[in-house]
Amino acid sequence: MRRISLLIISLLILAAVPPSMVLADSVPDIVFSNAWFGDYKTKIEVAPGDKNVQLVIELVNSMDKPIRYVEGTLYLPNGFTDAKSGGSVAGPSVSREVPAGERFYLTFLLDIDEDVKLGIYEANLALNYVEWDEDSISTTGVKVRFRVTGRSILEPTLSANVLDPGEPKTIELTIKNAGSAPTSSTEIWIESGSPGLAILEGGGRHFIGNIAPGSSVTIPLKILASRALADSVASISTSITYFNSHGFKIQETHRLSLKVNPLGGVGVVLDALIENPILEPSKSSDLTIIVTNRGAE
Repeated sequence: MRRISLLIISLLILAAVPPSMVLADSVPDIVFSNAWFGDYKTKIEVAPGDKNVQLVIELVNSMDKPIRYVEGTLYLPNGFTDAKSGGSVAGPSVSREVPAGERFYLTFLLDIDEDVKLGIYEANLALNYVEWDEDSISTTGVKVRFRVTGRSILEPTLSANVLDPGEPKTIELTIKNAGSAPTSSTEIWIESGSPGLAILEGGGRHFIGNIAPGSSVTIPLKILASRALADSVASISTSITYFNSHGFKIQETHRLSLKVNPLGGVGVVLDALIENPILEPSKSSDLTIIVTNRGAE
């Protein structure tokens, strides 16, 4: 008898609970999955002051039936504005025919203020949608979280950019992260970019690892410009690979110029150049020979 009384009391308590409380933990029709700057396939780094950057919002139709039409309007936090209107509301963005259980995307073009700090931000996305077998418009809202990562910018420089021909010289190659985001698993391959320029020490592959914003790494080099490069410009080629803050592999190639001085201590060095070296048989032609003195006298 006591058990029956307890059961009746429990049923009465359950009946008194409002339906909204019972459904409070139910899954909404449309669920936020992820958000990033870039396009559907590629995530890019963004930094304060960037303009016209696309925010991609990934959502999921959690219903067991398709969505015929969905429209989203994004209410932005401080520091972000719609790139077209300049206001704090972006959109609308539209997607059509979303199958049950499938992902879909809405995109918004934004401007980021100069004083925005790096980190995670939250925006409100208002959604109007029509279910496949309905004619009326349903509404819902979701919280959207996205991140301002900063941008990694690697800048290689040489401590000296002038060489004397025929004389080895020790210089330093510095790789600085001039951006606002770190790099990881950074590697650099150093090689000569000009015939006649030899890297005696320091060439080849170097594993650097992580480079924090504002930090730099220095690699000593010993190079030699041949006498044939006198009074010309040579170069060193640097190929840099690293992973950015999204985990994507980035590869960059930089050519660093070196000026080679004229030959010194040599009286006369003559170069001869034929201006029009192609002659036709059985036909007289003018032949011009240019002689240049690249010596010191």
